[in-house]
Amino acid sequence: MPLSGAHILLFPFVIIAYQVVFQQLEKERWWAHFFSFSLFWQIVMDNHIIYIGGFDLPDNNAAALRVIGNSKIFCKLGYSVSLIGLSRSISKPVSFKYEEFDCCNLPYPNSVMQWYKYLTSISQYLPFLKQNKPKMVIAYNHPAIALQKLVDYCKKNGIKIISDCTEWYEPKGNPIFKLVKGWDVRKRMYDVHSQFDGIIAISRYLYEFYSKRNLKTLFIPPLVDIQEDKWKQTIGANEDDTIRIIFSRAFSRGNKDGIDLVIEALEAVYKRNDINAFSLDVVGMNQADFARISSRQSPIHSFVHFHNHIPHQGLIQKLKQADFQIFIRNNSLANEAGFPTKFVESISSKTMVLTNPSSNLGDYMKEGVNSFCLNINTFEDLVESLSQPLRMSKKEIMERRSKMDITTFDYRNYTTDMESFLSKIIC
Repeated sequence: MPLSGAHILLFPFVIIAYQVVFQQLEKERWWAHFFSFSLFWQIVMDNHIIYIGGFDLPDNNAAALRVIGNSKIFCKLGYSVSLIGLSRSISKPVSFKYEEFDCCNLPYPNSVMQWYKYLTSISQYLPFLKQNKPKMVIAYNHPAIALQKLVDYCKKNGIKIISDCTEWYEPKGNPIFKLVKGWDVRKRMYDVHSQFDGIIAISRYLYEFYSKRNLKTLFIPPLVDIQEDKWKQTIGANEDDTIRIIFSRAFSRGNKDGIDLVIEALEAVYKRNDINAFSLDVVGMNQADFARISSRQSPIHSFVHFHNHIPHQGLIQKLKQADFQIFIRNNSLANEAGFPTKFVESISSKTMVLTNPSSNLGDYMKEGVNSFCLNINTFEDLVESLSQPLRMSKKEIMERRSKMDITTFDYRNYTTDMESFLSKIIC
């Protein structure tokens, strides 16, 4: 068919647009992988990602912090991102813009019917999928039945689907719940995930689990944007020589990080004569909350101070004011498969960590440099390993903190790995 006058008029604009996009591809070093005119149109017209899961946007739980960090990588690679999460604090959907992301929080299910719909249906997501026609969908720890329907929808409509897998939940509670939840977890982890185009794994454990099953898999720990003000803000040194320890329960439920054991061990350390003065700030629970999750009967020592829940920005400020963050995690499948966000936040705040090496923290822990390893084999071992860092002077602690590398978990360090991973999926 011969070119019309309209075609001829549009041709220069098409060439200019192609040159602009190609220059960006060359700048981002994509040209080595994607040098083709057809890909030009693919990138211009089809570069949207929808991220779906139980994250409370923008920063109200660890899941939200996780997906924001990953989404910043996608934006850096040229994608636009929509985030669809869940919130307990709303009764109807709330849409808003957060940085460069289009966000929508859906109401957390409360009634039996709402839970049934959440567990078995994707109807609440279909309007977003049909309107945006994404190139990829990323599902964050979604229930198995609904997740299977999401996989089927994506396969039918030519949409790539990736799992952001961050946990291996071990069901607890009454026998019926354990049976149902256990089936759901196993179905998701073994069966549904095997149908995905790729897996983003939060830990080495999950990375190795899916890599051995010949799935395209990428290891990405929790990430931060080190250029954000909350990380760049410096906090002045405390006026006295008291060593400040923080225990954060901002996003945890129950006794996940061993607060009762932490207090008991620190009380034993406190009785020693060769220990410098210290205090413990427990953030995210008051004393009544502690009493509900602990079997402790004796009074709590005066060096322990409880603080109610505070917004994430305030939590980071308190973390920067502390010399150490402490948490203890037992040896379980859930802890091996996960990765503690609080470790990432500590390192990014130049606050040293006191913990035992759960998950693959051993890849990042540098004894006496950014952390001290706690030996939890026996209570006596724990007390002794806690005593070592608390023998240091405040001046020595501050000197070590000043030399910590805060860029370890900056999302920019993982852009190349993500680009390579996505190129294998898109091809």
